[in-house]
Amino acid sequence: MRIFLWILVFLGVGFPSAEAQVVRGLVTEDETEAPLVGAMVILFEADGEPVDRFLTDHAGEFVIDTDHPGQYYLRGDRIGYASLTTEPFDVPVNGTFQKVSVPIRAIQLRGLDVSGARRCEVRPEEGQVTARVWEEARKALAAAAWTQATGVYRYTLLHYTREMDRDAERILDESRQFLKGSSKAPFESVPVAELIEKGFVQEAPDSGTIYHAPDANVFLSDEFLDTHCLGLRRGSGGLLGLTFAPIESRELPDVEGVLWLKEDTGQLERLRFSYVNLTTTGDVGEPGGEVLFTRLPNGTWIVRDWWIRMPLLEVTRRRGLRRTGYRDEGGVAWRVTDRSGEIVLEAATATIFGTVLDSIHFAPPPTAVTVLIDGAGDEVPTEADGAFLLPDLPEGLYSLQVRHPLLDSLGIAAPAHSVQSELGEMVHMTLRVPTLADALTAQCGGAPRPQASAPILGRVVTEAGRPMAEASVEMLWVETSTFTPPSISVPEDRLRRSRAEWRPRSEDGYTVVKTETDGRGIFVLCDVPYQSRLRLDVQTADGRTASRRPVVRSGAVVTIVIVEFEEGR
Repeated sequence: MRIFLWILVFLGVGFPSAEAQVVRGLVTEDETEAPLVGAMVILFEADGEPVDRFLTDHAGEFVIDTDHPGQYYLRGDRIGYASLTTEPFDVPVNGTFQKVSVPIRAIQLRGLDVSGARRCEVRPEEGQVTARVWEEARKALAAAAWTQATGVYRYTLLHYTREMDRDAERILDESRQFLKGSSKAPFESVPVAELIEKGFVQEAPDSGTIYHAPDANVFLSDEFLDTHCLGLRRGSGGLLGLTFAPIESRELPDVEGVLWLKEDTGQLERLRFSYVNLTTTGDVGEPGGEVLFTRLPNGTWIVRDWWIRMPLLEVTRRRGLRRTGYRDEGGVAWRVTDRSGEIVLEAATATIFGTVLDSIHFAPPPTAVTVLIDGAGDEVPTEADGAFLLPDLPEGLYSLQVRHPLLDSLGIAAPAHSVQSELGEMVHMTLRVPTLADALTAQCGGAPRPQASAPILGRVVTEAGRPMAEASVEMLWVETSTFTPPSISVPEDRLRRSRAEWRPRSEDGYTVVKTETDGRGIFVLCDVPYQSRLRLDVQTADGRTASRRPVVRSGAVVTIVIVEFEEGR
């Protein structure tokens, strides 16, 4: 797959500042020309000095200001794909237009050999495997930092404080407070220079203790990368961890932990950390915290919720320290609105969004398709770039289907994809347009199917095309000891209704399967062996019969059979 970076460079006229050169552009996919949402575009001067960055909007557009004419180049970052760098181009006084085509190469995180990565790499580029994972984490962190810095959202925060027992198993006291107003970020750390100089745990002016958590800007800083080791860890549930820990020479209170990414998409899911170098004596327990990231439908990234766990300590008679409990402090982005006041995320509901790709080119479908929630009736058409959004859902387990015109015309249900959605979460899904073979495989009990077999999709109609319902369909072939077809009820329509049954049996050295047509004259025979001598017998409801000898050829994914009868008797 490739993308186009459309770069339009203007100077002065028509823009707010007559002294600024404005680089405007559009990022689209090569084959479909669909806009690419949420790609980070960074403008560099010819010597490699970064000028500014911009996250493409819902139309795939970006705008970057530069203060003088000259030679520049662009880099495009897209999570899950290799970074893209353009050839240098001029930004002259009179402006220019450039169209640049850059190939995209998918990043593969699944199956990485984490055992080959060094346990401590102060700079990610020192280790090839670690660098690959860091690059994907960096893209999400940069998008989150940009979203925070530009203030594109306003937050209503639910802030909570909990007093926990000594083992953090029981809540002793809890207070909650809604913080309404114009907060531009649910969570923001102090400047990284202060954290490196004074530590992540500092004494407060009132003799208390302040625990600081790292945000996106901290991880992106040279100061943090120069003082921390990076490594890799395999997680459960398809997660890959980028570990971090302070270098051995660092003695100030610091943090160590893991940035967890999804192997299949490269998307950053959460940050889990703990505090180290707090004290050499006493029982401090396991203080730490967590930050959860969420990608919004327009490609921006925010902190959905966060918490910090701090030990409650008292001085013993021997002037030691003893932990009496924990104090948890955290926040939830209860409501997120854009600058126009429109709600983009609300903790009281769940949201499912994502992209539908075609079955061949890994690109948006050429025409809009429909994504529906099986059994609930909720459905939504995809946008030009294949994006879909299902907002305002109750929490629960959902089954999503992509409706396809061919499958709809046959009345066959598309394969379903399960997804768990919780209140306040935005769950991202990447779906594929199902092929007829995909749908029939799902109809026949799902993968894997028996080797050297394929389903037969048939229809019984009159010469004029009128469907013949409730026709008896029977298939025979020579019985083999290595091939035992299952008993499955088929076909189902997209409402999950079915009357016909596929029931194989053994009879006089033959495998015999019997089913019947539905109201559309359709029948399905699952798992018919390749190259077998087949006999298909059809008897209509009014007693007429017909026989066919279809062939399921080697390598076939589906065989289609049409049986026609004359009108009337």
